[in-house]
This record gives sequence, C-alpha cells and structure tokens, in this order.
Amino acid sequence: MSGIKRWIYALVGAVVVVGVLGLVVGRQPLKAISYFGNQPQLCLTCHLMTPWYRGWENSPHDRVATCNDCHVPQTPVISVLFKAKQATRQGYAYYIGTVPEAIKINRSSQEVVHRNCLRCHAALVEQYVGDTRKFGGRYCFDCHRSTPHGDTLPPEQPVPGSIATVKAELGGQD
Repeated sequence: MSGIKRWIYALVGAVVVVGVLGLVVGRQPLKAISYFGNQPQLCLTCHLMTPWYRGWENSPHDRVATCNDCHVPQTPVISVLFKAKQATRQGYAYYIGTVPEAIKINRSSQEVVHRNCLRCHAALVEQYVGDTRKFGGRYCFDCHRSTPHGDTLPPEQPVPGSIATVKAELGGQD
C-alpha cells in the first residue's frame, strides 16, 4: 500500500474513532454530525464567530456564498476530509481549553480561502491584478482583509473591500 493511501486510511480511521467518541461522550452528539452541513449558522454553534458571521451577513457575499464556499476545498472527498481534520483539531482545542481568544486562520486554510477567492473572482483578478503571486506571493485577503466579513458594519454602510467601495474609491471608474 502506498504512503498516500496509508495516510488517507489512517486519517479516515482517526476521524471515525474521534467521531464515535464524540457521539458517545459528547454533551451534544448531533453537533458533531451537523458540522458537515452547509448552513452558515452552524459556524456559530462551536466558535466565537458571531462578529464574523454578522459581518458576512451584512456583506454582499451573504447572498452568494456560505462559509464552506470560501473556507473549505470544493472537491467533494477532499472537503469532507478537510472538515474532519479541522473539526478534530478545533474539537481537541476546545476540549482541552486551548481555544485562543483571537481565532486566526492557519496556513492550509489560507491556501484554501485564496483558491476559493480566485475560483469565483478569476476574471476580475485577471483584468485588474493579473498573477497575484507576482506581488510577493500575496493572498487576495492581504489587500481585502475585511472581505467578506466586513468590520461588523450595519447594513446601510458600505463593506470595506467590496466592489461598490472600490469603485467609490476610484471615483466611480469601472
């Protein structure tokens, strides 16, 4: 058996064991299963994500993208494995009490988010920026830090980094 197959089997086995333990020992067993859904409200059940959820809810992205559209790989099998890995890591941190006050995105998640930005906005990026790696290997969110979560702004204010805000900053130019 190849090293990659062995790694995948080990990961799937670990996920199953952790999932079963979570269902047996956990206070809210269905929460573990619901993690694999696609409803943004699920992100509020375990995380201190209310400000980011509210920011997303007041941004243009709330009409076109869920948390998974941006934060999870879009390949079906890989997405399940990625969510299982994240759930295991985050569940363990929660269980032992090491969830940081300020939640920061890790390196592998940064790559996923960047790829998903490009998946939806490739034409816009190509037209205005070109290859994002030319500029020191920057991620989309290096410049668009508050997109799509905003700064938890009320709905009547423009969201920083949104197309409407950028156009306004450029004097209405297209």
